[in-house]
Amino acid sequence: MKKVNMLLAFAVGTGVGLATGILTAPRSGKKTREMIGNEVNDTAKSLEAAAQSKLDEARKLINDSAKRVETKAKRIYDEVTS
Repeated sequence: MKKVNMLLAFAVGTGVGLATGILTAPRSGKKTREMIGNEVNDTAKSLEAAAQSKLDEARKLINDSAKRVETKAKRIYDEVTS
């Protein structure tokens, strides 16, 4: 949970910093909008990749746990029915 909060705080801080830098830079409105759009897309892709990675980790943990439980249950069943 703390890692999620830290990641969220980092993402928000990064977004605020980027927005401040972009909006105060001496560029035309069109270039600024393009830059903001690119940053938003990059950030969304980065967050999606991080979320997918965590989802993959969770799936692996669940599958590993299910296999261990299945193995133990089979062992117990064999002991009881023998």
